[in-house]
Formats: sequence, C-alpha cells, structure tokens
Amino acid sequence: MSNKQKLSFLIVGTMKSGTTTLADLLNKSANIYLPASEIHFFDNQFNKGFEWYQEKLKKDIPYNKQKNNILIGEKTPTYSYKANCAERIFSCSKDLKLIWIFRNPVKRSFSNYLHAVKKGNEIRSFKYCIDNEERRIKKDIFKGYLERSIYIKQVKRFLKFFDISQMHFILFEELLINPEIVFSKLMDFLECENDIKDFELPYSNKTFLPRFPIVRYGTKKLLNENSIITKSINKINLNINKLIPNKKYQLNKELENYLNDYFLPY
Repeated sequence: MSNKQKLSFLIVGTMKSGTTTLADLLNKSANIYLPASEIHFFDNQFNKGFEWYQEKLKKDIPYNKQKNNILIGEKTPTYSYKANCAERIFSCSKDLKLIWIFRNPVKRSFSNYLHAVKKGNEIRSFKYCIDNEERRIKKDIFKGYLERSIYIKQVKRFLKFFDISQMHFILFEELLINPEIVFSKLMDFLECENDIKDFELPYSNKTFLPRFPIVRYGTKKLLNENSIITKSINKINLNINKLIPNKKYQLNKELENYLNDYFLPY
C-alpha cells in the first residue's frame, strides 16, 4: 500500500444501525474502497500488527480502483463497543476520520437481540434479556443489547483520543429518508468527490430468523458451527420460517414504551 493509498477512515459503529448499507453505498464510488468483510483488527486481531492489517485492507481492491489517490476505509461496528479499540486505533493512526451511524436505540436493541437469535447465541425472550442484562453482561458483554445502544458512552470513549472534528455522525432514519443529502455531507467530510448517481439504498445484512430458534441454538452448542450438518440444519430452519414465520419474536408496544423511557436520559 503506497503512502497515498492508506487507511483514511473507519465506520466504527454502531451495530444493526445500517453500517453494512452505508459501506455498500460508499463502495459505489470509484474513489473509495472498503473490504466486503469486517476485519476486526482493532478488537480481535491487533496482535498481528498494523502491517498485516494494511495488507488485509488492500488484498481485494478491484482493478478499476487500483490508484494511489483512492480512499481506503473499513467497517467493523464492534470498534465502538469494545473499550480498548479507541486507544488502539489512535495508536496506529492519529489523523483518521471516524464515521458513526446511529439508529433509534429501541429498534437497534431489538434488532441486536434478533441477530443473536439468528446466530444461535440467544434463546431467552427479549424481556428476560433486558430484565437481566446487568447480570448477564458481566459474563458476556455481547449480551448488552441495551448497553450497546447508549451511544454517548461510546462517543465519549473516542473523544479521549480524537477531536470531534474527526468524527461524522449519521442517523439511520435520515439516511433512509434523504440518502442523497446524507451522503453528500458524508463525502464532504471525507473530502472526496461525490461521483455516485444511484442512491437506491442496498438492503444489506437483513436479519432472517430461524423457525425453531432452540434447534439453531442447540446445534451451535453441540456441533461445529462450520460443519455441513450445522449449516444444512440452519438453512432448512431459515427456509421454513420464510414459509411459516415465527411471530413470537416481535416487540410489543408496552415494552417499546418502557424502553423509550429508559433511553430518554441518553
């Protein structure tokens, strides 16, 4: 990676707030490239070194974007949530630009929960999870469905190292309503020519639930996640749910009102 062709920005968060949609939209530009997959360097792969990360970033740049002045970015929304990521990012690139995208915290929390059900990491009801979050999060921080929606805590963590002028904030709901305006402001922040003509938003990373979550949860616990048997059972489970949707996993109004009040102070 040349001196000009280096990491320019990160989409640091937040999970289930449209980060994949935003990354896919940015990749439509001829002047920007983000890897299709999350690299998780600053949270899980930091011991491999920054040179390894730089090589990983440029590994699959398409031929039509092989130029020195291209902006390289990466999207891993766990970076905003794990406590040590902000300092690690700063230690590698002090002048980096950081992109945040937030979503209605109630919707984001429930979507985070559904994602955990889909992945076979959750079997309890949403109400049980939030009622017991304080206890559960001590054993597994990724059980913090509400905690992960308290955005101000995550931003303050980054403000210990980065100036707020290095940050750009987007609301997912605004992106859906006015994608051209939101994206134009983002490109100005990145100091990049806005060459995108097609603003039809890609419907990225949609959560499809299994028809029988307990089967998904059980096979993941008992079998290898990447085994043919596990993948086959999970595929059948997802396809059945498309035919006969599981209506159990819906956010009721009473719980939604409670969570609106819960997030109000933040």
